[in-house]
Amino acid sequence: MPSIPVVNPLGYVGVFLVIAGLFLAIAGLGLIKIEKLTITPGRKTWGIGLLLAAIGVLFLLPEINSAINPSAVPNAIATAAPNTTIPMPTLTSIIATIVQPTSVNNISAVETSTSVLLTLETPTAASLSIACVTSQSGTGLPAEVQADSLTFEGGPNLPLANGEEILFSNMRSFEVIQVSTDYSAHVRVTITLLNGDIITEDAFDPVGNLRGTANYGSFSINLTEVKRVEFRQQGEC
Repeated sequence: MPSIPVVNPLGYVGVFLVIAGLFLAIAGLGLIKIEKLTITPGRKTWGIGLLLAAIGVLFLLPEINSAINPSAVPNAIATAAPNTTIPMPTLTSIIATIVQPTSVNNISAVETSTSVLLTLETPTAASLSIACVTSQSGTGLPAEVQADSLTFEGGPNLPLANGEEILFSNMRSFEVIQVSTDYSAHVRVTITLLNGDIITEDAFDPVGNLRGTANYGSFSINLTEVKRVEFRQQGEC
């Protein structure tokens, strides 16, 4: 049975009234008799005793209620607190949070720098609009020839002795590395393609002419007189 703590003055008054009321009720019924205390047994006496006891119980109701039904909030806190756990982030989630944005940024930076390098290192035929033709003799200054007008014996390519015909639009440069007129003339060239491949082979027609349109008129030079042809952007010769 739960104890009933008394914490306010009305509670003490209620306890006194309950005890006094029970005493008068018992004495009024004639169940007890005290010689030194004159109490007239009867209906009036035990009725007053019951009334006082009822009033005392009314005064004690707040204490009785608090003892039987304690506050639910402290109990809920006391019950939940020992079992309550605070979710902690795992090491994997922390690493994923830190590394993922960094990794994405790094990948984007690498892809961007790679694309820039590829753009810078891999020129296209459209961007190389000028053929800078340097001759074996003369001042050594190249002649600027429109790349799309450059032909060799009427064709937009350089025929080789092995049967290949390399388009000028696929070249980054070509250089005449050997010229021989003994017995039968031949011209050996080294061609660097846009993709970086290098071809070294004899020209099929060593005495043919390169022709095109230069800054101040038409252009024509025999292949044996050519030292180097480089395809560049406008104004870079």
